[in-house]
Amino acid sequence: MLAIVTLLVIESHSRTGFLGLVAIVALVLFKVLRIQYFLLAIFAGAVAFCSKTIYSSFVSSDLTSQLVDSFTGKGDSTEERMFMYKFVIQLCKDHHFLGVGVGNTPRFLFEALYGTANVDITGSQTMAAHNFWLSIISDIGLIGFIPILIFFLYYLYQAATIYITNSNLKGAIPAAVLLGFIGVSVGSSSIFEMRVIWIALGLGLAVICLLQREKKAKQIE
Repeated sequence: MLAIVTLLVIESHSRTGFLGLVAIVALVLFKVLRIQYFLLAIFAGAVAFCSKTIYSSFVSSDLTSQLVDSFTGKGDSTEERMFMYKFVIQLCKDHHFLGVGVGNTPRFLFEALYGTANVDITGSQTMAAHNFWLSIISDIGLIGFIPILIFFLYYLYQAATIYITNSNLKGAIPAAVLLGFIGVSVGSSSIFEMRVIWIALGLGLAVICLLQREKKAKQIE
């Protein structure tokens, strides 16, 4: 399954997706393996990666070239992403961080990228900000963002506490889900429509609640 997921992430040409996958795998391995075996696994992975890189320098590999292109072949994409981030931040400032209305940020962004002459009269053409956090602040303002921030800070605290104190694999689930969500939140243009991400976040929260219930039951006993 890990090999299949790695292949799919590489095929998606997503930098944050690949980095998120590496972070999640490291997090899980550190939980299920002892420290010496974890370091051995990291060393083996580094050796395998170096061997693959050396091999690919002599033999053409589409998979390796796709992975390298994901990080080095996105010059225009990176510049466009930075322009979008700067524009959304300026949009927040122009509206005094009170928000432009739910769902309106993509319309402002599309107009900034392609000009008013290309804006569809129906308003159906939009461009996502490719950043969940900036989109939320721009849409509903800082006041509306506060409850969301409180929720994620609570989730982060619980996930970190459970990861440190719980010795079994279940303790790594909330932290792994949070890492995946963060990776998608700054790399995907359609996170609001990706139901699987929100379902995963709900499952992570459910695991936190179940582990808290188990802990309380043990304390009562």
